[in-house]
Amino acid sequence: MVAGFGINRIDFKHTNNSPFSGTSSVSPVNFDPGLFVSPIPTVPSFSSVTNQYALFAEDRLSVTVQLSLVAGVRQDQPTIARTDLIAPANGFDKSFSATSWRGGAVYTPVKEFAFYGQYSVAVDPVGNLITLTLPNKNFQLSTGKQAEGSRMPRRRWRCGSTICLTRFMRLAVRPRSGCSACRAPRNCRSM
Repeated sequence: MVAGFGINRIDFKHTNNSPFSGTSSVSPVNFDPGLFVSPIPTVPSFSSVTNQYALFAEDRLSVTVQLSLVAGVRQDQPTIARTDLIAPANGFDKSFSATSWRGGAVYTPVKEFAFYGQYSVAVDPVGNLITLTLPNKNFQLSTGKQAEGSRMPRRRWRCGSTICLTRFMRLAVRPRSGCSACRAPRNCRSM
């Protein structure tokens, strides 16, 4: 059995000159790198602090000489504190909780050949957690399911080939146009 934990913290400040205006062109032959000059001031727009804690475990059980079962689980607890430096009322704190897991089997009928199958369930944020926006903060994490099967010949020379079939399905995905335009309400749930 393997078990462990992960901790990370990201302090981020977003600075740019948005909204962008104007145009410029650069000669592809005789270009002058010049200087970046913008009539729009470059200022910090928001900052965020993202803390993530995770616990995970994985194990392999040899049922017989030829058959092994594998399983793993991971619990993530990310939190985001976003400060809007232009409109302070748009700042927020948000915590998520996510469990991902997988289970599978490896069958080795002969020494140099194995069949492998796995089913897994995982989660993903609506977008990047570090730059999570106020309109997206109340949406749940997207879930995904994956089924996978393969055959793996093993070679003495440390090379070989694998044939793999994978089916991946992502659920609870927020459409770009927002929930008001969502045709399938089950795919667009707010927390």
